[in-house]
Amino acid sequence: MIILFGKPGAGKGTQADLLVKEEHYVLVGAGELLRTEAEHNPALAEAMNAGKLVGGEILCPLIQKQLESFGHKRIILDGFPRDSVQAQWLKGQLEQNPPERIDLVILEISDDEVLDRLARRGRADDTAAAIQTRIDIYNNEVTKAIELLGEAANVYRVDGTGSVDEVHGRVIQVLNGSTA
Repeated sequence: MIILFGKPGAGKGTQADLLVKEEHYVLVGAGELLRTEAEHNPALAEAMNAGKLVGGEILCPLIQKQLESFGHKRIILDGFPRDSVQAQWLKGQLEQNPPERIDLVILEISDDEVLDRLARRGRADDTAAAIQTRIDIYNNEVTKAIELLGEAANVYRVDGTGSVDEVHGRVIQVLNGSTA
C-alpha cells in the first residue's frame, strides 16, 4: 500500500494516476469519494468549497468500503488520512488486515508553489481563503497523521517540484529502494 501525502497542489492525484496506469495500483482517492458524496450532500459540498477538513465520521466509512472491495490489491491512498484521528483509525484497519508493505510518499513543495499551482488549476474550491485553510490543515493536522503512520511504514520525502515526469521518476526511485 502506498499512502500519498503532500500539500494541496503537490501533485498527489497526478502521481497516483501514473502509478495506477504504469504500475497497476488501484486508487482510493478521498477527494473523489468526497466530491461524489457531496453531489448528494449540500452541507458537505459547502464545507469542501470552504476548504474545511471533512471529519472521519463521513470519510472513514467511505474509505473502509473501498478498502474492503479491493482486498489485498496494490492500493494507493490519496488524500487520506488528513488528521491524527483518521490516521489512528487507518492504523487499526491495517493492523487487522496488514498489507505486505506500507510506503508513505510525501511530495514536498513550498507554500508559494501551492499558491502558484492551484491558481493555474482553477477548481471552484481553489479560492485564496480555501487554499490557505488547506495549507494550514496540512501543516497542523496532516503532519501528525504522517508521524503516527510513519511508525509502521517506510517514509519517503520526495521533492515535488519540476515536471510531472521528473517527480514521477523520483517517486519510482524511492519505491524501488533508491534515494529521492
